[in-house]
Amino acid sequence: MDKKESLALYGKGRDAWNAWANDMLAKKAELEKYEPWQMDDTGHRISEVTKVWERNSRVVFSEHSFEEDADFSGFIFPFAVCFNKVIFEANADFQVAIFSYDVIFRNAVFCVDADFTETKFKRFTDFSKATFRHYAVFYDAIFSGKASFRGVTFCSDAEFQNATFSGNAMFENATFSGNAMFENATFSGKAMFYKAEFSGAAIFDDTKFGGATWFNDAIFSNSLNFDR
Repeated sequence: MDKKESLALYGKGRDAWNAWANDMLAKKAELEKYEPWQMDDTGHRISEVTKVWERNSRVVFSEHSFEEDADFSGFIFPFAVCFNKVIFEANADFQVAIFSYDVIFRNAVFCVDADFTETKFKRFTDFSKATFRHYAVFYDAIFSGKASFRGVTFCSDAEFQNATFSGNAMFENATFSGNAMFENATFSGKAMFYKAEFSGAAIFDDTKFGGATWFNDAIFSNSLNFDR
């Protein structure tokens, strides 16, 4: 869908959106049973039927400004989603939403609270250079693919308690002006915090690091906790 179509469907509410999303996922499951869905011998080009499904399942909100509360709680996104340069002027609620494919929040601005509690990010997630002007909540969020928070700015508390990062988690050059709370978070891949700046408390109590972890050149202006 293009931006106009995406906004129109969003305006119909969660039930209408998820009915569409589940229908697209059902169509994908059906198409995957047949050869036209598969890539050709080169492994690069995909069939026309696949391209049509992707075009119809893609969601675009790029450069849109949500003037009122943006309620995406419980939304299902069947394919790639683009929130690039979106401005959320009021609360942004993505609780228990499911992103089935790549999702881009690059350069997005969250002016009030941003809630991603229990959100499932199944593929690549990109919050690079996003700005969170108030609370950013990722409590119990699941990142199954790579997650990029490179250059992100957290103006208030950033809550990642119990979050799970299965792929690489990239927080290079991130700015945490409030408290950075990663208690009980799990990093199974690489965790990259080099050149990150922590002005508030950096709390990593009971955090599990399963891969290589970097805090090179990070700046800690307040307390740093790694209690177990």
